Amino acid sequence: KEIQNFKPKEYFRPFIEIEVNKMKHIVKYPKNIYDKNELMKVMNKLKDTPKAKVKEVIINHNTKAAPAGLNTVSLLRVASSFLKMSPHNTMVVAEKLYTMGYITYPRTETTKYASSFDFVGTLSNFKSHPVFGKNITSLLNNFRKPSLKGVDMGDHPPITPSRVGTSEQLKGDYWKLYEFICTHFFASCSQAAEYDNVTYKIEVAGEGFEESSMNLTNEGFLTFLTYKKG
Repeated sequence: KEIQNFKPKEYFRPFIEIEVNKMKHIVKYPKNIYDKNELMKVMNKLKDTPKAKVKEVIINHNTKAAPAGLNTVSLLRVASSFLKMSPHNTMVVAEKLYTMGYITYPRTETTKYASSFDFVGTLSNFKSHPVFGKNITSLLNNFRKPSLKGVDMGDHPPITPSRVGTSEQLKGDYWKLYEFICTHFFASCSQAAEYDNVTYKIEVAGEGFEESSMNLTNEGFLTFLTYKKG
């Protein structure tokens, strides 16, 4: 009933464009304005003010952990949303990659690697890869064994590459899916990503505005899972 009886109410959110060191930024009023008279008061104060003042900068440092191993559910979800592959096609391609020896068994619920898994050995196979080689070499130079997080469902291990392949050997959806399986594995072997959430509190003609942004300070696993940077 509450949803059915809801009546949308018009509101306004003033914003201004400021320029700092020839870079333009959009800063927004921190609250919605429902009254047009109040809106006009704010707008009239702003229109004759050429400068803005930074009152406060708030920086919060955060980390985002690397992903656990890849299971079938995660594979299907990313293939659908990011690779634009249907679940049926994803499993057909994955099964074929498995029978050709490029990946481990693709039907698994487990996301936790075994304590005996040879991370360094598997990664080292890709040091000369035309696409992954440079980043893999960098990863191995600063390698720390990842924490064995995730869930062991007692079936098959997480999906990982088991043979080096290239876009010359694998075409179309085969390369797309293989590339993702590789990059997810590499990401799961990487360190956490680090970033700062920065909030600028800005004053213009006595009115407060805010701009928030994220500054990536250490890419970590996002070196490989670039689609998650956004």
